Amino acid sequence: MRTIFYLAVFFTTICNAQNSYEAGYYIDNTGTTRTGLIENEYWYNSPSSIHFKATDQADFVTLEIKDVKSFCIGRDIKYIRQTVNIDNKRTEIHKENNSTNGNPSFEKKTLFLKVLVEGPATLCSIVYLSEPKYFFSMNNSGSFSQLFYRVYSDNDFHEKRNTLYRNQLFDALKCDKLSLQDFTTLPYQEQALAGIIQKYNSCMNVESKVYSEKVRKSEVKYSIIGGLGLTTLKVVSTENVFEKGSGSTFIFGGEVSVLLPFNNKRIELFLNSVVEKIDFKVYSEDISTGSTVTYIKDYIEMQGTPIDINVGMRYYFIVNEKNRIFLSGAFGVCLANGTIKYSRDRYTPQGIANISGFEGNTETAFDAKLGVGYMFNQKISLNVDYDIYPKNFFNEGVGINASELTVLGLTLRYRLN
Repeated sequence: MRTIFYLAVFFTTICNAQNSYEAGYYIDNTGTTRTGLIENEYWYNSPSSIHFKATDQADFVTLEIKDVKSFCIGRDIKYIRQTVNIDNKRTEIHKENNSTNGNPSFEKKTLFLKVLVEGPATLCSIVYLSEPKYFFSMNNSGSFSQLFYRVYSDNDFHEKRNTLYRNQLFDALKCDKLSLQDFTTLPYQEQALAGIIQKYNSCMNVESKVYSEKVRKSEVKYSIIGGLGLTTLKVVSTENVFEKGSGSTFIFGGEVSVLLPFNNKRIELFLNSVVEKIDFKVYSEDISTGSTVTYIKDYIEMQGTPIDINVGMRYYFIVNEKNRIFLSGAFGVCLANGTIKYSRDRYTPQGIANISGFEGNTETAFDAKLGVGYMFNQKISLNVDYDIYPKNFFNEGVGINASELTVLGLTLRYRLN
């Protein structure tokens, strides 16, 4: 467990300087343009800082929002710093408490807004409270107003809509090519809002600059898993102290996972199922009977092929375009599929005599794992996993409180797609 912790700290440290950077620039508070490389994290929410390198060999520096007026990555990504009044409630509150207020509840914040369309009319967006909110500005004024939309309930719990954004745009976008009809059914969606902004800019005889960042989608991956594990069995008893059993096991199974599209696809959610094998024989310490030649000993035998079903998450650190280091965590349920045998025996000079015992099936258990690994060429992963919460296969029996099984697994995971 301690080894995994140290590896995690080490990998996190070295990967901070090895993420993927793309050509870009930022403008500082003096108006100076600084060209170089910016880490593209494919932000889901608005970034609060960026990582910048002057050259590929240089160390990165972290630039906070207070240091950057705007920044661009390539030709398709641009963010600008703005202090705006932003509604601090969700767009759709009709199913929430106090949902009868359809008016905005503004608070002033300094944020990076993502530029969608630039021209005489400029449209920006931000994901706030897990929902998109849109802002617009006219004639390069540098002042952005939120396009307000709210779905709420009246006092009789009927759904109502405040479509103030339509009036805002109708009042601002005065053009012969735009009519009232263009605004009365305008949906609060990026494509529709960007379209009407571009139509206005075209009416002003100015071609819009459209920033169309490539949309990244979630990816479903299928993998097979194989490897070996070092197993340790600890029997907990109120009466006796048992030896720790140790052994090895094969590990084999499969996995389905989803790579989330944001944050440069660093987060992966997974569901896997693996088969292991357990085969233990453990003895207690000698139990005194008051005689120097006679003693009692407890014996436990456990065998089975448990099936582990795990749900968890991996976080990847980019080493280069093809290779990644990752940390993982998972919770699992283990279908026991085994037997346990308990025996208490008296050892005398004449031989061994059984005093008591029982046989039963192992029980379904739960566990938690932490892991670290390295992915080669986006295909093959070397994983080290450890049970930080051991499996308890049996907790009811004469002299036994629990049987705790931990596995330190070394596995290879191969992506099929």
